[in-house]
Amino acid sequence: MFFIPKIIKQMAITVKYEFDPEQLTPVVESSVFESHPEAPFWIGRVATGNVIEKPREYFGAHILRANIYIDQEGFLPAEARSANGGEYDTDDDRSVQFATLENHNQESRVIGTVRLVEKRNRDDILPAEEIFPEAFKDAPAEVGSVEVSRLIAKHSEPLTQTYAALAAIRASDLYCIENGVPNTYAVVERPLYVYLSRMGVPCEKMSELKVTPEYGDTENMVVRINPMKLHENATDIESKYDLLRKFYDGALESLGLGHFNKDFLPHSIAVEV
Repeated sequence: MFFIPKIIKQMAITVKYEFDPEQLTPVVESSVFESHPEAPFWIGRVATGNVIEKPREYFGAHILRANIYIDQEGFLPAEARSANGGEYDTDDDRSVQFATLENHNQESRVIGTVRLVEKRNRDDILPAEEIFPEAFKDAPAEVGSVEVSRLIAKHSEPLTQTYAALAAIRASDLYCIENGVPNTYAVVERPLYVYLSRMGVPCEKMSELKVTPEYGDTENMVVRINPMKLHENATDIESKYDLLRKFYDGALESLGLGHFNKDFLPHSIAVEV
């Protein structure tokens, strides 16, 4: 049976209100498939801080955020939706943001997004530091570190939702490796922590599980991932993490960005064995 869709439910969204996925995933006017009209999916960086690199895709990602965090989950109040229909906060100005688009019936639909919130100086505080102060009581997060945030994957097909989420995770990790990010932090539920660790992602558990109102009163913990250790696990041919090597195979040069299809993961990663 499919394994990752259970994990995606934990890491991306736990449904509170039922919506048709097509109600939640906005269609945007995008040119990303013009050069590859046969490609089913595309992932790319849409903004770095307050520099918006792909305005239409960026706007669509924020519409998706509003539809999930306000309408479906109720994590945020209705007034968190801006006049243009998107959801924004002050962390966007210090984040690198990615979007995943599906090429379907000659439409470009935003089915996923993720951002990396950067700690630019000692006065910056990552969201995880606010939610789990006990995890950072001995030492704050390092300047230059990032937190994975607003990770969303939404699709009517669970396997496609899986691929969208994992593509976002891979692109985020490779961005950190390329840019010398010292550590990546993430607030996760236990099933995602177990799965990533099993795959070979070096997740250091920094806290115990606790109920977090910021995430719909679910139980979460904060983890730390060393990007360079991840790179070693993903590229060492003598490493025991065969699934991780296959996951990153061929992606290092492209940094996991651009067009992709469902063959970018081996079958063994998407199916429980």
